[in-house]
Amino acid sequence: MNTIWRSTIFLTVLAAFMMGRSEAQSVSWSGNGQFTTGSYFFEENTKSFYLVNGLQYTNGRLSLGANLPLVVQNSPWISYTARGAVPTGGTQHGSVGRGAGNRQSGNAGMMSGMGKHGKIQLTDTTSYNQMGVGDPWANASFSLLQPWSRTSIRITTGVKFPVASPSKGFGTGAWDAGAGFSFSQRIRDFFLLGDVSYWNYGDMNELELNNVVSYGAGIGHKSPYTNWIVNGSFRGSTAIINDIDPPMSINLGAAYTYPDSRSFHVLLLFGLTESAPDFSAGVGWNLILF
Repeated sequence: MNTIWRSTIFLTVLAAFMMGRSEAQSVSWSGNGQFTTGSYFFEENTKSFYLVNGLQYTNGRLSLGANLPLVVQNSPWISYTARGAVPTGGTQHGSVGRGAGNRQSGNAGMMSGMGKHGKIQLTDTTSYNQMGVGDPWANASFSLLQPWSRTSIRITTGVKFPVASPSKGFGTGAWDAGAGFSFSQRIRDFFLLGDVSYWNYGDMNELELNNVVSYGAGIGHKSPYTNWIVNGSFRGSTAIINDIDPPMSINLGAAYTYPDSRSFHVLLLFGLTESAPDFSAGVGWNLILF
């Protein structure tokens, strides 16, 4: 799941707390669409559109979900993992591995494959535009406390299936799997949320992707006069690629909830490091089907 997707879950948890659903079982349709732009550590900018659709089954404390992404982007340099976009270089991922090491040598501008300011130089793909299905993933979570509690602690797990084409930048061609915990606490009209998880990333042929610890923390507020919820959060992880700064971002969001537990979200992301996108904007939804 990418950062916007994780922020969507962040807002969905807030909405669920506010609405206090009493039904033991439900099936919901959730998803998000986002536009992302950034140069990362490349010389050219990559623009991506990412649309996720998923179904979520909830039975008391247990929740199971399956998600399928559609990706449109103008370069093959950004691949998608279980935790979001990673600038692997796509078909030129070997150049990323070599270039990342060269950037630490102190002579990055003189090294083969290196551009100005230590950027990794890949073949120009300005005419590249591709659309395709990304790797699907499944997730499960279990609440350690009763759903109506003001405190929530959940065990979370997920797995990504390697079916997308690495040559088009839609996947890495490897399995990803992880597990962790999420926490939320309601204090009057405010909410404190956090999560931490460990992810095992599958490697590409010429690029090793590190296993990472992903984390996030944020605060939300429910207006006492409307159904709007606003939140801000910080997200990051340990380094995914050796010699490359780990991804970190600031996220802002707002959600509108309905009495029947429907919710719609607006989300913004501002990247803080070179392995995160410069900017993302998206919308998300969660609709109870039955």
